[in-house]
Amino acid sequence: MYAYTVYGLSVASDIALPELASEPRGADSSEVDESAVHIRVDPVDFSGLPASDSETVAWARPGDVCVRYQGLAAYRITDGRSIQVHRVDGADEGLVRLFLLGPALAVLLHQRKWLVLHASGVCINGQAAVFVGNKGQGKSTLAATLLARGHPLIADDLVPVDFSDPNHPVVHPGFPQLKLAPASAERLGHEWADLSLLHHSVHKRALRAAGDFIRSSTPLSRVFVLGTGDSEACVPLPPQQRFIELVRHSYLAPLLQSTGEAGAHFAQVVALASRVPVMELRRRWDLGGLPHVAAMVEEEMARAAAPMQPAETIQ
Repeated sequence: MYAYTVYGLSVASDIALPELASEPRGADSSEVDESAVHIRVDPVDFSGLPASDSETVAWARPGDVCVRYQGLAAYRITDGRSIQVHRVDGADEGLVRLFLLGPALAVLLHQRKWLVLHASGVCINGQAAVFVGNKGQGKSTLAATLLARGHPLIADDLVPVDFSDPNHPVVHPGFPQLKLAPASAERLGHEWADLSLLHHSVHKRALRAAGDFIRSSTPLSRVFVLGTGDSEACVPLPPQQRFIELVRHSYLAPLLQSTGEAGAHFAQVVALASRVPVMELRRRWDLGGLPHVAAMVEEEMARAAAPMQPAETIQ
């Protein structure tokens, strides 16, 4: 059994997960927290299962979701406490881990009542700056740019927002890895051959950030929605648009009706949009402008570090 920490959770895993921050203790270790999230390799029983409308979601019920990927693996996630991994014989281990630490882990975080954003985040002045946007908009690239400017990584791809204190939402650190496309890696001065291969079918590669990775929970200060324009600007969004953008960039929106948690999810989005400023970050579609865009983020986060005013309330 391997022991790790991810998103503030202790994890006991049958599978070695080198992507995670903590060094695993040996597979024969008895030092496993009984309250840990458990990842175990075990066949999933699909007998008697009705036909599903989704190629990926085998079933989705409150506290019990199973997602599967043809020729690779199925993942059953229950009660925010366990992930059961049903591997197909001969499946690529790297790809099994990729989906385990992506969609399967996102479901588990959702089951723990956290608002899971499809986002990247860094820590600036002790506060979290989180970037959301459509696929290919440059969330990871901007996070990597800020990482190079001395701002530790919080998470890439999945950023869960914890409302344990409803007035002070926080984000928990994921693991020290960013996924970069070739052009972004080259622009940031990274040799493509030096980055870790995720899988031969994935065009991005992994940039490790072990030395510049924050390991504690961080207050969420700003959400930046990545957009494009003829010039650079950082513009506060009005209340209704904040809500729309946060819903659009929630990682698990298609599952909410089936799991019976759509209402709770929307309440979390309203709470976040009311407490944390959401900014549209407009910039030219040009990697050469990254330093200027990063500087705009730093300037906004410097303003955030001043005494904060409540965001305008959604009516």
